[in-house]
Amino acid sequence: MNNDIEKLSAAFKRMIHVLTAGNNRPSDYAGIMLFRAEVHILELIGKNPGITSSAITAKMNVTKGAVSQITAKLFAKNLIIKSPSIHDIKTLELYLTDKGKEVFICHETRERALKKRIISEAGNIKPEEINRLISIVDVMTVFMKD
Repeated sequence: MNNDIEKLSAAFKRMIHVLTAGNNRPSDYAGIMLFRAEVHILELIGKNPGITSSAITAKMNVTKGAVSQITAKLFAKNLIIKSPSIHDIKTLELYLTDKGKEVFICHETRERALKKRIISEAGNIKPEEINRLISIVDVMTVFMKD
């Protein structure tokens, strides 16, 4: 059992390494090279049309400056538009362009393929085992934040 825990821990460490290394290089999404943070913000905008930078900051738990820089890059790549809110002209709402929607669909397709592979690999894992795995992922997440 202890050896299995060591193997699980090593697997999570490998995953963390890949995730952190992946933050430094872009991936191709429908012919557009995007960093992971850019894709996540694009995804939030795609799922929440009209979202504001402040709302993204709150949802992603990142600084307002980081969101501002990333949305500026997405705007420069013609993936999002900024539109004044009908409720408050000083507030800018964010929407995907047609090109942004294409990238969003590409990302969603990748996410569905990943979920399909996870479901296939998980087989008949019982709900309590899944909850234990979630707890382990939560421990690793807290560790990464520290």
